[in-house]
Amino acid sequence: METDFQSQYGHLDDEQLLEVAGDRSHLTPEAAVAVDTEVAKRGLTPADLSQHERFVSWSKRRELRILRMKAYGPRARRTRLIVALLVAIVMTAMIVVFTR
Repeated sequence: METDFQSQYGHLDDEQLLEVAGDRSHLTPEAAVAVDTEVAKRGLTPADLSQHERFVSWSKRRELRILRMKAYGPRARRTRLIVALLVAIVMTAMIVVFTR
């Protein structure tokens, strides 16, 4: 007999199923078994899960970069680099002055 979890996970596409399988902390033991069963039934491997996690991480970083660009404009990165360079110059000058 098919459980509610099995039918629910059976209707997900591979990407959605990998998303659920990747974040197991919120699953009940019955739900975790149903996810494992569905993953095995589809022939998905740990390599597939790892690849999906890398893709999700890359997508989140990309989305954050896009949001930063929209919020701060294209000059924001250059400005941060210039500020970091100025801080490095000031710190170097302070070290030289105080070590004399």
